Amino acid sequence: MELLFESAGAGRQADVHVLPFEGVENFRDLGGCQTRDGRRVRHGLLYRSSALFRMTPADRRLFETLHIGYILDYRNAAEVAHEPNPSFSATVQERISAVAQDEFSCDVYLTQSYRESLRPNGLADYYRALAENAAAYSRLLAACLDTRNRAILQHCAAGKDRTGVGAAILYMALGVPRDAIMEDYLLSNLLLRRYIHRQLAQVAAHYTGEELRYFTDTLLAKEEYLQTFFDSVDARFPAEQAFLEAQFGMTPARIQRLRNKYLEG
Repeated sequence: MELLFESAGAGRQADVHVLPFEGVENFRDLGGCQTRDGRRVRHGLLYRSSALFRMTPADRRLFETLHIGYILDYRNAAEVAHEPNPSFSATVQERISAVAQDEFSCDVYLTQSYRESLRPNGLADYYRALAENAAAYSRLLAACLDTRNRAILQHCAAGKDRTGVGAAILYMALGVPRDAIMEDYLLSNLLLRRYIHRQLAQVAAHYTGEELRYFTDTLLAKEEYLQTFFDSVDARFPAEQAFLEAQFGMTPARIQRLRNKYLEG
């Protein structure tokens, strides 16, 4: 399935390729996005998605046509134990938590401490933590530079927050402007409706109306969340290049190698 998603305020359309998986949500090709210098990200090389636990036999057949050689999973150990990815004979899988000391477990939603922690726009601090933890995203960029890897998939549970920041960092390194990065990020809201419904169904009978509203906020891709990430970067570094080099070792030479590999032209 392909769909056109209009960029708010940018006056242009980005060609967004959403792959028709049955059980895996938010699975899309990062190709097609235009960079500041007018080039485009190549299709068929960079993917993002939710976890692969719900993959059906038809999904597996579709996955194998993508020739993905490397998967980076941003979930923590408890999440992976609860909903493990299937194995693939021709694909290397690596798990690196995107948040340092992440102890989130899948049954936390009904605990009193979690309910008391719910706040409006409560993921802002989470996105600041994602901006400051370089290990997982350093590995992403290193894997992208590795000439042995053709197609690469990054994912977390929903493919929204941790993966959203990973995609943003990768797009920054490729020279994609921030309005287009935001556009890609917000597309998760259209592609995660089943996921959001499942999560809400778990807690609806246990939460107050206010808790349910705040919990819903955590399930959405909200512009202010990714903007918190951008603001954190801008507060610490004078430019994106300085951020990429200081946090991930992406020197100008490495960025050029990355762009040569993943950009058309």
